[in-house]
Amino acid sequence: MKTYEAGRESSILQDILAGTKTIECRLNKGKFTEYQPGDHVWLREDIHKDGEIIESKPKRALVEVVKTETYPTFEAMFETIGYDKAIPRAASIQEALNTCYKFYTPEQENEFGVIAVYFKLLQSAS
Repeated sequence: MKTYEAGRESSILQDILAGTKTIECRLNKGKFTEYQPGDHVWLREDIHKDGEIIESKPKRALVEVVKTETYPTFEAMFETIGYDKAIPRAASIQEALNTCYKFYTPEQENEFGVIAVYFKLLQSAS
């Protein structure tokens, strides 16, 4: 088992703490490709202003990776697993896709594919 750290924007972290977000969708690259069931990830709360991180609060939550699945595109992922556990504030697949494209370009998506990281919340900061 390995332990990682990753940042989440405040509203995304709130969804994780509320239990409405249990799947993380990312490009299939970097440390996300290393995640294995049983691994732990400490989530940092990143506070943004004008597209920049202005403050980070470490160890706001600890999650355990349950499983990972890869897909060629975000759309293929959402059509297979749904979007509500990955982007719980979205009202449709298109809205969930728009959220993903705020962080990643379609070119990046085509180059790397995407990964769905299923997780469970183990601990939250009080």
